[in-house]
Formats: sequence, C-alpha cells, structure tokens
Amino acid sequence: MRSATISRKTGETNVSVQVNLDGSGTSDISTGIGFLDHMLDLLARHSLIDISVKAKGDLEVDFHHTAEDIGIGLGQAVKKALGDKKGIAIAHNNIAIVYHAKGELDKTLEFYKNSLNIVENIGDKKCCLYSYCGLAETLIGLGDFQKALENLEKALAISIEIDVKGRESISYRLLGMVFREKGDLDLAIEMFEKARNIHGQIDDKMELARLSYEYGLLFKSKDEPGKAKEHLEKTLSMFEEMGMKLWADKTQKVLEELKQ
Repeated sequence: MRSATISRKTGETNVSVQVNLDGSGTSDISTGIGFLDHMLDLLARHSLIDISVKAKGDLEVDFHHTAEDIGIGLGQAVKKALGDKKGIAIAHNNIAIVYHAKGELDKTLEFYKNSLNIVENIGDKKCCLYSYCGLAETLIGLGDFQKALENLEKALAISIEIDVKGRESISYRLLGMVFREKGDLDLAIEMFEKARNIHGQIDDKMELARLSYEYGLLFKSKDEPGKAKEHLEKTLSMFEEMGMKLWADKTQKVLEELKQ
C-alpha cells in the first residue's frame, strides 16, 4: 500500500497529513477553513486518494499560514507515499511499448525518457537497461543512429555487468540494425552473430524471430534475395505460430518486395 503520514509543527501551525494513494477517495478533513476543507474533500473524492488532514493554526491572524503548511505537508506525504517511483517508471516503459507498436515514435521516445529519468535517479540498473534498449530501438526508427549507439553502449555494459543474457542479445541485435542502416554490413553481421550466439543460452522465441527478421533485411540489403527469402520465410512461420499478426504482416510485406 502506498501510504504516508507527515506531521509539521511551526510557530503558527500544527498540521498532520495522512494519504493512501491506493484508496477509495475517503476524506477526514479539519482545517478550520471551510473552503479549504471543501476543496480537500473534492481532491480526495475525485483522485480516489484517501486523505486525512488535521490542522490548527493562527486563523485569528490570517488563513495563509495554515493553508501553506497544509499544502507543504500534503505534497511531502504524496512524495513519500510514491517511494522510489519504480512502478511509475515501469508504467512509462509499458506505455512506450504501446506507442512503438502504433508507430508513434515521438510519443515512444517521450515515455522512455520519462522512465529513464526516474530509474537513473534511483540507480535501478535493470530498469535502466530496459529503458536504454527501448530508447535505442526508437532512435533507430527516427534515424538518430549516433544517439542510438550511445544508449546501446550503456545497455550492453549493464547487461554484461548484471548478467542479463536476454538484453545482451537484444543490444547486439540493435547494434547490428544500426550498422546495417549505416551501410556497414560486415559489422552488422558480426553483431547479429554475437546476438545469435548468446541466444543459444536463453529461450526467447520472440527475440529469435526478431533476429531472424533482421537477418532477412540484412541479406536483402546485400542483394542476396535467396538468403533473405530463407530467413524471412522462417521468420514468418515463427510470427504466425506466436500469433504476432503485426510482425507477420511486416515480414510478408518484405517477402512480397523480394518477388518484384
């Protein structure tokens, strides 16, 4: 449960705030300021955050000391309840994946950056790794290969350090994509081979299909239609078996281009 309590006592006020971010919108408000009580009740009700505020202040002088310290206490309580915000970062990552599937790369980039800002601050290397890979793939789609390489260097270093073979394989695949797009096909093959060698240590059908797809595009770029067709037909079968219609359609489109 994401909840927190903050007590704040000054020369003018004595304030206690409790919040439960995963509540139902209940409120228990007593500030001595009728309009502020009403607004805090509405905040709880419409945000579905349980809020309790008890405050005594120098209302005979003015309302602003009490209102100010309640605002400070409420902000501190919400911040404390959010904790390290790792869950928010994961949510941003997942939203980015959805936008990427829809082809909205600017939105994808925005959400990956939001996620990365959070996880870099808390030092969560595994979450950083996922964000770096996602950012890199998005940047490849946007044609910003230099920034993609910068993110992939970080992703590769972390994946090796904390031994996440799946992401290490993905990092090499993405590096291969960058070098293929830059026209360095020999280096692209080297990266894809590294990805394939690592993939032998894990069981990830989707990543194997993605790698096979990229090999197909590589041989298409090398003007080797036979090898391209071989990889893409294998890829198509894998995507269809997994029910990945979007990727199956993309693969079928490339196969049709090879016939022209």
